Amino acid sequence: MQLERKPILLCVDLGPGSTALARYAAWLAERCNQPLHVLYVMPPVEVESPAEAEQRLHRWVEENLAGLPVDAVILRQGDPANAILGYAAEQDVSLIVLGHRHRSTVERIHTGNTTSQVISLAKVPVVIAPLNLEEEA
Repeated sequence: MQLERKPILLCVDLGPGSTALARYAAWLAERCNQPLHVLYVMPPVEVESPAEAEQRLHRWVEENLAGLPVDAVILRQGDPANAILGYAAEQDVSLIVLGHRHRSTVERIHTGNTTSQVISLAKVPVVIAPLNLEEEA
């Protein structure tokens, strides 16, 4: 019996900890023989253009995931939780991989919590990994 190869969705913010998260997601994709899609959602207030952000994203993938199985690299704009959930539904992903940074209560109140929204509304399993402020060597 052939299992359907649905993608694993890796959501990155390109900040500290993203590389370790990406390598974990790539390892999962390889172990499960699933395609890996990398999604970056531009923050609502961004200093760079979408074209510049897309170039930065592709450079980041080339530098941090070279030689690993990445089937799609996607840039979206808008609310991060809605963009993640929308893409997950469009592509019928099997799993969403997100990182989580510890933030102060005030930051969570003002910026919301993408991770909590995705966990609450996702129709597929969600893996949450803590993002350390420093990358491991």
